[in-house]
Amino acid sequence: MRLASLAGEGGAAGAAFDAVAASFDETFDPWLSVAAQRAAVRAELVRAFPEGARLLEIGGGTGTDAAWMMAQGREVFLTDASPAMIVQASNKIGPGRCEAIAAEDLVIWPVAVCCSTAPIPTSRRSIA
Repeated sequence: MRLASLAGEGGAAGAAFDAVAASFDETFDPWLSVAAQRAAVRAELVRAFPEGARLLEIGGGTGTDAAWMMAQGREVFLTDASPAMIVQASNKIGPGRCEAIAAEDLVIWPVAVCCSTAPIPTSRRSIA
C-alpha cells in the first residue's frame, strides 16, 4: 500500500491550505463561530475519548485541537494534506506527532495506528 509523500501529494486542497497556513490561526481563531464550534466539538471529544485515549486526527490543520486534546490527557497523531499546516502543527504539538498525508491516502494506516497497542508511530515509514 502506497502512502502519500511530503512532495505535494495533498492535491488542490493541500495546496490551498499551504497558501494560508502561516496566517490561518491569526485569521480564524478570533471568530466567535469558530470558538462556539470548538467548544461544542471538544465537549463531545472529551466525552467520547477517555483520558489516555490514542487519537488519529485527520485534516488536523495547524494542530490547535490536537494540542488541546493532548493537554486533556489524550495522545494525538495529526495528519493533514498540507505540508505547511503540518509545519504549524509541529510547532504546537511537537515534531513526530504529525504527518503530511491526504485523507484519501489513509486506507489502512488508521487501522495500523488505532487498533494496535504499540506506541503511535513517529513516521509513516515505521508502519509502511
